[in-house]
Amino acid sequence: MKNVMEQKQRKAALIAEARAIMTTAETEKRELSGEERVKIDKMAADARNIEGDIAREEQLQAMEMHEGRKEAGDKAVRGFGDGPKGFAEFLYACRFNPSDPRLSELRIQTPRRGEDEARSGMDMTTGSEGGVLVPPTYMDTIFMVNPQAAVMRARATVIPAGSPADSALIIPTLDQSGTKGYFGGVAVNWIAEGGTKVETTPALKDIQLFPKEVAAFVTVTDKLLRNSAAAGSLVTTLLRGAIFASEDYQFLRGNGVGKPTGIVGHASTVAVNRTTANTVVYNDLTNMLGRVMLPEDGGGELVFVANQSLLPKLMQMVTPLGQLVWQPSAREGFPQTLVGYPLILNQRLPAAGTKGDLILIDPKKYLIKDGSALAIEASPHVYFTNNKTVIKGFWNVDGMPWMTTPVLTEDGSTTVSPFIVLDVPAT
Repeated sequence: MKNVMEQKQRKAALIAEARAIMTTAETEKRELSGEERVKIDKMAADARNIEGDIAREEQLQAMEMHEGRKEAGDKAVRGFGDGPKGFAEFLYACRFNPSDPRLSELRIQTPRRGEDEARSGMDMTTGSEGGVLVPPTYMDTIFMVNPQAAVMRARATVIPAGSPADSALIIPTLDQSGTKGYFGGVAVNWIAEGGTKVETTPALKDIQLFPKEVAAFVTVTDKLLRNSAAAGSLVTTLLRGAIFASEDYQFLRGNGVGKPTGIVGHASTVAVNRTTANTVVYNDLTNMLGRVMLPEDGGGELVFVANQSLLPKLMQMVTPLGQLVWQPSAREGFPQTLVGYPLILNQRLPAAGTKGDLILIDPKKYLIKDGSALAIEASPHVYFTNNKTVIKGFWNVDGMPWMTTPVLTEDGSTTVSPFIVLDVPAT
């Protein structure tokens, strides 16, 4: 097939042509002719076929790129060895022996100015070489996700890197704004015998995910780095913790400017005012449950996420009848659920008493788009006189809710969302 860019341009041209025909009919205040309807239907079918071709091609390219990186990574790992010791040798080579032939297949090449840079959409240069991709075997160790350590990545919808890895990804979603409701404006009508069928078209919006570069730095002494086994274990632990802490914060609270767009404050999030300032009471929980969009397909799981400082309030919470919501035990601790849903304590939400200190979410409705794999650089220059080395790990990622607005339910007055945050009291 033609390259993906040409196919996307062809699809856009078909959509624009179909839209022009409809606009002309609307301007002339007339119904579409039979010929126009047939033409638009054919254009829509062709556009859908092209969309399928594009998806298949991008999937194949992603698989080819993954296999290429995996082959290069496996080749490198065969030279360095598996496990923390192998990763430690890999770090040692990055710092003290950058010409090690085992690194050659993994080194990020500096793009040429002009055509290559325009095609890549970004300059991956860092220093004169551009860093070294971490072999997939070691990536599995670094990116081993503990659900308690990272709220979002372990539960969200994660989209792997495509080809090019850091290109923008556009994902359609239903426009559920206003009175369009769950089904994006599709109207269902009961037609009497011989009656006229009413045509409706779902309203769509595009969500764009563009992996953004983020870097983590670890400084270790040259002596420790030469003790490769200890350095590998230490750097792996520090990088993993820093990566997931940074990602999680932005997935929950990011403003989308050069970073992911978080749940708290997003346009699709429903804010529920708390009953009493600076605390959480039982009515707050029931009000949040009344506004949450229940997973309709069984594919999601609602979870409460609370700032850790709210724990004393939650443990003392009582129902209107004076019964403890929790029955904590000095021996068994506190339950891991809140009104039947899993509870995760987290330090990255806003402070207790402020908007977002307690949230009720369906993480599957959050999209994470991974970009280029983690790459490593080791530099002695910053702390040369101190005999220390700065190890830089950099990667690309983006995230955004898979919704653009709360949804008006069929009662015509209630809006719901997969993202509910507890707000300050109403004024």
